[in-house]
Amino acid sequence: MNPPHTGPWTRFRGAGLLTAVAVALWRTCSVSPASWWRDWILVAALYWAYSCVKGGSEVWGRVTVSVMAYLFGLYAMGQWPHTLAALGGSP
Repeated sequence: MNPPHTGPWTRFRGAGLLTAVAVALWRTCSVSPASWWRDWILVAALYWAYSCVKGGSEVWGRVTVSVMAYLFGLYAMGQWPHTLAALGGSP
């Protein structure tokens, strides 16, 4: 089997990059700029585009951990009031 960055996988990376950029453009057009920082779809699309371009680089692990921590923070920020309400606390 070919490594992921050669052979038939190269075409797949190009299609993935185009799709990721299309999703990112769609979100930037459909969501107000004030809420881009908390739009998890935009964050995931930008990460997807980065993975198509620089996947496997030496900073890949740090970028992945940073993006996943950021996405977890967005999730926790939105979920925390619901968790408090379910446990009987005030939201």
